[in-house]
Amino acid sequence: MASTGASPHTKEDVTRWQVVGMGLHTVLTPALRPYVEAAITQLYNNLCTTHQIHTQGHQKTYPTHGGRPLNYKNISGNDTKQKAQWDYSVQSPMDFARLFMQSHMCQHSAFSECDSSALLGLIINVDDSQGNNQFTTIRQDAERLKDFRNDWGHTEFGNFTHVNFQTTFNTVRSVLTTIQADQKYHDSLQALEEQGTVTEVAG
Repeated sequence: MASTGASPHTKEDVTRWQVVGMGLHTVLTPALRPYVEAAITQLYNNLCTTHQIHTQGHQKTYPTHGGRPLNYKNISGNDTKQKAQWDYSVQSPMDFARLFMQSHMCQHSAFSECDSSALLGLIINVDDSQGNNQFTTIRQDAERLKDFRNDWGHTEFGNFTHVNFQTTFNTVRSVLTTIQADQKYHDSLQALEEQGTVTEVAG
């Protein structure tokens, strides 16, 4: 769902925007948190064994992951230090996750604090070539949802047509099914989808 700027919109579009926001924040986000944490933790533990990323100290021996430069400025208080004094030791799975985040998004101290944007970004950006294949199965859906999330964040009301509303909910449902999320998330998503649909009919 590409952003189109200040596109024309109806009150139904605004309502769908509101319902999609609730779906992203009250259903998708809490469902993804334990899934992403488990996958990142597995990968982090593997890299501690194979590359000793937790003992790098002031020597960066693991500069990239899957060809992607890592943002070591985000850990160990490096943002307050001269680069020559940076500590490259990755001390936790959350530290490892921060390496893939933009600096303005790395304020989270735990996966339980990550919002949908951070979680989807990790699924998209963390390469799984090191034996962690969990993200592969939902990466394409995550990319779609990231676009939806961006449009939601920029209040692109006109992009929340009936078709895009249904596409968003179907994509969230696909992710919930793939990660084997608790049934309560499916039930909550269904209730929200019906709420948006009923509002359309009433309008």
